[in-house]
Amino acid sequence: MSKNNKRIEFPSIYRAITDKNNAPFIVLSILLVIAVFMVGIDLDKNVSERDSKKKLYEEKSKEIKFWEEGVVRYTGFRDGYFKLALLEFQRGNFNKSREYLEKALSIDPSFEEGKSLEKILED
Repeated sequence: MSKNNKRIEFPSIYRAITDKNNAPFIVLSILLVIAVFMVGIDLDKNVSERDSKKKLYEEKSKEIKFWEEGVVRYTGFRDGYFKLALLEFQRGNFNKSREYLEKALSIDPSFEEGKSLEKILED
């Protein structure tokens, strides 16, 4: 009967967590988990941002193709050249933007919006 009356005790992990020898390991483990979580969030944000920029670039490329076909068909179309200059500016192709803007301004030298973009491109 004495064997049956003994209480069975499970080992306590609480003691391992609060043990002073294990404290640096526990703190570092927690910090590592937090760091991995933060890097994961940042990575997700960067991937989303890259995907949105890629989509925007593809949309601008389609618009550029459309307007290039228009200015080939209608060579004196000032607004077509100006739109191409704006699209190239938005994509970061400043040299091409200047080329299209020069064509638009050669068609209409008093084009106010073109002059405004020209000032922006000069800076």
